[in-house]
Amino acid sequence: MLSSLQEIEFIDKDKYLGHGGFAQVFRVRHKKDSQIYALKIINLNGLKRQELMALKNEIEIHQQISH
Repeated sequence: MLSSLQEIEFIDKDKYLGHGGFAQVFRVRHKKDSQIYALKIINLNGLKRQELMALKNEIEIHQQISH
């Protein structure tokens, strides 16, 4: 998965922050404006329908908040 991050042209992988049940989180820096972001990479393989619905809800919540 790390090699995939290196292929994304607009960010620089900065630091591994941690992981949870089905995701890894990295600190990344946008190359154009130097802003720092958290990039969550989610492994969807093997997730049950209920877990996918919970994930969808989490994504919707993150889209609505500014942090």
